[in-house]
Amino acid sequence: TAISTPLPAGTYKWTIEETSPSFDERLIKAKEILAKAGWTPNKDTGILEKKSGSSIITLSFSISTGDAPELQRVAEELVKAWEQLGAKVETVVYETGELNQSVIRPRQFDALLFGEVIGRNADLYPFWHSSQRADPGLNIALYANSRADKLLDVARTAKDFETVEENYKQFSLELKKDVPATFLYTP
Repeated sequence: TAISTPLPAGTYKWTIEETSPSFDERLIKAKEILAKAGWTPNKDTGILEKKSGSSIITLSFSISTGDAPELQRVAEELVKAWEQLGAKVETVVYETGELNQSVIRPRQFDALLFGEVIGRNADLYPFWHSSQRADPGLNIALYANSRADKLLDVARTAKDFETVEENYKQFSLELKKDVPATFLYTP
C-alpha cells in the first residue's frame, strides 16, 4: 500500500491515500521542478546537469540498501524512475550487518532505502526526534525540527487517543513540508 506519511497505511483514517498522482504525472512535475531550479539534460548523456559557479554538477548519487530481495527489487524500480527523470543512480547492496555497521550507524550514504518497524503503539519518537540523530539513535535521516520535536513529545506522553492522533497528524504535516525522507509503501 502506497504511503506518504511515516505511519503505516491504516494506522489512522488520514494515513490511507484515496488517490495519488500517476507515475507520469509525478515525473512531469519533478522535471518541471528541476528545470525551474536550473537543471538541464546533457545533450550527449541525457543526465541532468547544473552550473554551479565555474563548474558543472551532475545529478548523480547512490542508493544504499540491504540484501533482502524485496529491498533490491524496490531499489531497481527507484533507479529506473530516477533514470527517466535524468539522474545517474547506482545501487549499492550490503549484507544487513554490514549495512548497519558501515552505512547506517556512521550515517554514510547518499540515499538509503531501508524500512522502519514502528510497533503496535506507533511511537515515531525514536525515528524522528532530533535527540535521536546520533548513533545509536534511529533518526537516520538526521531530521531536526523543534516544532516536530514538541509534537512527538506530546504524542509520546499523551494519555488519550485523540491527542496522540492529532499530534501525529500535525507532525506528519510538518515532516511533509521539510521532506527529510520519502515514504514509499507499507508491505
